[in-house]
Amino acid sequence: MNDANLIFNTIFPPKFFSFLNTMGIFLLAVLWIFSVSFVAKDLSKRTKDNFIKWLFIITAIALGPIGFIIYLIVRPGMTLAEKNQSRLESSMLIKEFESNICSKCSCLVKEDYLFCPSCATKIAVVCPNCDKIVRLNCKVCPYCGEKSMNNDQ
Repeated sequence: MNDANLIFNTIFPPKFFSFLNTMGIFLLAVLWIFSVSFVAKDLSKRTKDNFIKWLFIITAIALGPIGFIIYLIVRPGMTLAEKNQSRLESSMLIKEFESNICSKCSCLVKEDYLFCPSCATKIAVVCPNCDKIVRLNCKVCPYCGEKSMNNDQ
């Protein structure tokens, strides 16, 4: 048994374990600092609420990598830029949808319809200059610029 200890101590001297211990503490400190800095930077992209920011930064400082994991679980799903992009896309879709609805009966109409298929209301005219279909609410033809739209066609 003494020979085994001697061989083990020869292969792995006590300084080796001291080095491993020091490296482990160093890596844990680096991981701790990374966790706190990631949470701080990521939260600035995801919320404007200072209370939430400080709450999670303090949690990351106090709990380190465990606080980082908790943050990843409960963090907001989208960044502020992604939220703004989503709002813009939603409003664009709503406007596009509203432009294809009959003003009288709210029936869905295609862009090339002259009349609503449900209530027969006139919703567009043909431009006398370029023969394109133009909605009644247009003051000029968007294709050729013709100003005298004849709404009686």
